[in-house]
Amino acid sequence: MRARILALVLFSTVVSVSAARAADDGQTQPRLSFGSTHWANDYFEIIPTTSGAGNVKGLQCTVNSVGVTVKMYVNGGAAQTLTIDGSTNGWIPFNVRFTSSIRVRMERAAWPTTNDEAVCGVSWGLD
Repeated sequence: MRARILALVLFSTVVSVSAARAADDGQTQPRLSFGSTHWANDYFEIIPTTSGAGNVKGLQCTVNSVGVTVKMYVNGGAAQTLTIDGSTNGWIPFNVRFTSSIRVRMERAAWPTTNDEAVCGVSWGLD
């Protein structure tokens, strides 16, 4: 009898700890979206407007001398802007929760008029 009670307590502890870890970000289904621009005044919708709840995990951009601006529109709100220049290449972690929609857009500046490529990837998911 004691063995059964001990086993039950151990099992419930393991299940509750696992459930707490899984519930961290709403158990999102992971996705990875990429976009690139080559020209001045160019843009790309990395994540077109989606509907539903989820999480943006992070962003990685590789740009040359000319930077890009990444705009996130969370739940249809105003743009949250992040400017990335040639010295900011690398992974930028986020924990952006959205409950109704997300849209991520990268834009190139009007200057200079060089045609070097900028590539950005976004790790995200819907619940």
